[in-house]
Amino acid sequence: MLAQEWVRERFWVVPTALLVAGMAVGLAVSRADSIPGLDEVGGGLPVRPGSAEALLGIIAASMLTFVGVVFTITLVALQLASAQLSPRVIRTFIRSGVTKLAFGLFLATFAYAIVVIVVEGASSSADVLRLAVTLGVLFVLASLVVFVVYVTATMRLLQVSWVVTAVAEETRLALGRNRPAATSYLSAAAPQVDQDPRLVRLKEERDDGRGGQFGVILGVDRGRLVQLGRHYDCLLQFLPKVGEYLPIGADLVAVHGGDGPPDDAVRDCVHLGRSRTMYQDPLYGIRQLVDVASQALSPAVNQPTTAVVVIDRLEELLLRIGRRPQPTGFFVDSGSVVRLMYPEPTWAETVDLAFTEIAIYGASSPAVMRRLAAAYESLHQSIPFDLRLDVARHVALLEPLASAAILPGHPMATPRPDPRGLG
Repeated sequence: MLAQEWVRERFWVVPTALLVAGMAVGLAVSRADSIPGLDEVGGGLPVRPGSAEALLGIIAASMLTFVGVVFTITLVALQLASAQLSPRVIRTFIRSGVTKLAFGLFLATFAYAIVVIVVEGASSSADVLRLAVTLGVLFVLASLVVFVVYVTATMRLLQVSWVVTAVAEETRLALGRNRPAATSYLSAAAPQVDQDPRLVRLKEERDDGRGGQFGVILGVDRGRLVQLGRHYDCLLQFLPKVGEYLPIGADLVAVHGGDGPPDDAVRDCVHLGRSRTMYQDPLYGIRQLVDVASQALSPAVNQPTTAVVVIDRLEELLLRIGRRPQPTGFFVDSGSVVRLMYPEPTWAETVDLAFTEIAIYGASSPAVMRRLAAAYESLHQSIPFDLRLDVARHVALLEPLASAAILPGHPMATPRPDPRGLG
């Protein structure tokens, strides 16, 4: 899972792989005259030796132009998304497989044509030229199809509903991976913690200012930590939460019940990066959705309907979280002994993250207030009884916020539930 996330977060991986593949195909085609029986293979495009190199040159030039067009469209899309939605959702464009495929296929077609022209040169083998031009035309046709798909996907990603839906869908997948069903939980004895445990910290920097560890926690290999805890017969307490930024030398793990594993073995279980991701941090998806709603409710934008669309997705996500067992943060080994204590976000923190800022920034919008009232009502009716208190806190704050932003005697100062905002 970590390798897959690493590839998705880096834009250059797929285009580079396709570029190398295009060069390899071009090199193989240029050496195709050494393949026995090639002259007996029928089909292909008939082409004169003098025209083949010119045609491949046209393909190379046109593909280079296509790359410039795609790059320009992508930059415009990123600027519009950043200005109208939120800088946080730019990662949705960067992770788009269609964009990576478009860049990569255009570069592969360009590289293929160049390699064939350079390596094949003035070869008089009609069979090789026929094969080279045929594959070049197929590359171009595939590129045109991908270009149409790319433009369509980019136009969709510039629509608020599509971006919000994409972020919400990724959040749902992250919740499915990190919030297991009730059948995944086991009974175990409460762990014993030391009053003064040994602390494992991130590496300090050397005297030359290099070598230190720092960054945002992207994920933790919890299974490996459980194995280390069992092997060294100790309890490991992970101290920070996924998504936190840790400076050099920050406390990482508290070891209870012995010396525990070597520090480097513990550090190797932690993946640090530059910015948050969702593969072990579903709340980052909620954070992105709230950012979109907050920016839409700013005086410079003033789009309450966008905030209503975001609240639709937030309600659905919180219903999923509320209906599943709340995570304990305890992970056991095969003998049902707790080996890892892991800080999980509480229900109260999740509700506050989802609704606090939207309620404050949208207090003067009747549509937002009514949609929030409907979301609170839905949650209150659907989640377990012990979780309703945190929803009730937000319900109690809704009317004071609206009354402070709107004249107290105004009909909209008392929000009533409306799933469509103002209809």
